[in-house]
Amino acid sequence: MSASRNGLSITALLMLLCLAASAHAQAPPMGPPPAGQTIRCESVNNRQQTCRVPWTGDSRLIRQLSSTTSPCREGVTWRSQRGQVWVTQGCRGEFGYVGAPPPVTPPISWATIRCESNNNQYRICPTPWQGHSRLVRQLSGSNSPCTEGTSWQSQQGQIFVNQGCRGEFASIGAQPPVTPPIGGSTIRCESNNNQHRICPTPWQGHSRLVRQLSSANAPCTEGTTWQSQQNQIFVDRGCRGEFESVRAVTPPIAPPPPPPPSGQRPIQCQSSSTRNQQCATPWPGRSRLVRQLTSHQCIEGVSWGTQPGQVWTSRGCGGEFLPDDGRPPHPNPGYSVTCASANNRLTTCNWNSRMGPPVLVEQLSSTACIEGQSWGYDQLHGLWVNNGCRARFGVQ
Repeated sequence: MSASRNGLSITALLMLLCLAASAHAQAPPMGPPPAGQTIRCESVNNRQQTCRVPWTGDSRLIRQLSSTTSPCREGVTWRSQRGQVWVTQGCRGEFGYVGAPPPVTPPISWATIRCESNNNQYRICPTPWQGHSRLVRQLSGSNSPCTEGTSWQSQQGQIFVNQGCRGEFASIGAQPPVTPPIGGSTIRCESNNNQHRICPTPWQGHSRLVRQLSSANAPCTEGTTWQSQQNQIFVDRGCRGEFESVRAVTPPIAPPPPPPPSGQRPIQCQSSSTRNQQCATPWPGRSRLVRQLTSHQCIEGVSWGTQPGQVWTSRGCGGEFLPDDGRPPHPNPGYSVTCASANNRLTTCNWNSRMGPPVLVEQLSSTACIEGQSWGYDQLHGLWVNNGCRARFGVQ
């Protein structure tokens, strides 16, 4: 009887071993997938979804397929475990094996793609390169700027645009060959009929205004009617100008005026071309103009005035003001010098230093004369003008 039991036990053990060997022979071995193999896993109607993967080990997000309102965030809306991925809260994505990223072929030097948000709709554009991207050229107008982190952003292998942003993008690892501009080379960029325009530049980096071509009624003011980014210049509101690379030699910049002896700091009061501005002063009496800040002339009684405790400006006048301390008139109030920048070149003019720093009395050119940009004064260079500025200067 004992031998019979032993015989049955041995028979059962042999049968189990055979079954296990058969199952092992039928089950395919799990291992890394072929290079580039991916799966999709999607949370429909914000429900949790578990997806099996054909590899062992963890997974990584290759590409987000859902919108930014349903982002795929590891540990929050998606997670991987051995042999599976789960997604929730609307996350939809393409996943791959963390141990075998697909081979990356770098993009052709200076290869670009366009990604456009039409009708202000959100859009995702896949890129032919792995890694992040950079904006090469904005194609949309100034009303729909492409601002990284706000109306566009990039992730691995894709670009998101929104809010009407339309642009041309390239891999951040594929910089175009840069040829420095020929010394003195400039380009024109013109806003015709007050329309926004974008002009590509032949140099890398930012640009500066060399010469304003538009009239004083359509001034080129950096940050308002023109600005530069890498490889491009934007102009608007009728601004027309000549621009060059900021790496070109710049004229000397006049130092700020010394503080008044009384220690009282000046206040600034600036109007626009269509709106007057009233500014309260920290002193009780009347005020005097000590420095003009804009290209529009500041003429007392016409574009600026004062009364006890306040200053008003109009017609685009902007300036710095101090208390009217009743100082005696200048010993030579009629002293003035006319200085002109011929052919937009830097020009210095003799100024009697005993008269103190000059002030702009009358602008004679259509090109804006802006202190610190197209005219200035310092002890080393004296009175200088540039960029086509022609004006009459007098004493304070």
